[in-house]
Amino acid sequence: MFGGPEPCARPCDDAFAAACELGEAIERFNRQPSELALAPIAVAVGMAYGEVVFGDLGSAERKDYTALGDAGSEAARLQDLAKHLGTRVLMTREFARQFPQGLGGIRDLGLHQIGGHSPVALCAMLGAEVGVKSAGK
Repeated sequence: MFGGPEPCARPCDDAFAAACELGEAIERFNRQPSELALAPIAVAVGMAYGEVVFGDLGSAERKDYTALGDAGSEAARLQDLAKHLGTRVLMTREFARQFPQGLGGIRDLGLHQIGGHSPVALCAMLGAEVGVKSAGK
């Protein structure tokens, strides 16, 4: 969650930059030789723009820091959908519109149904299509 709990001027810029940095770090890690012959790490990022309510929920014995709201639910579902669409970074069109000059290298994917939600207009980051499909999917 960008913009909370500490406010930031351009939360979508920060989220997009973090997704790019994560992808680059994973690619560097996967290029390193491994004595353990581990499978490459694959990640997927879902990004949505909107308001959420966030904070600690639960009891004194067990608290979870969480976000409630449509944007948080969309982002979580997009992360899973990104794996099936073969992209590392998937975002709502509304998220992509938060950039004044637009985002270069963004592919419009049209409307997609995501669980428990009306169809959502999605975009994917070009060049982020590798290493995300799960085995057997």
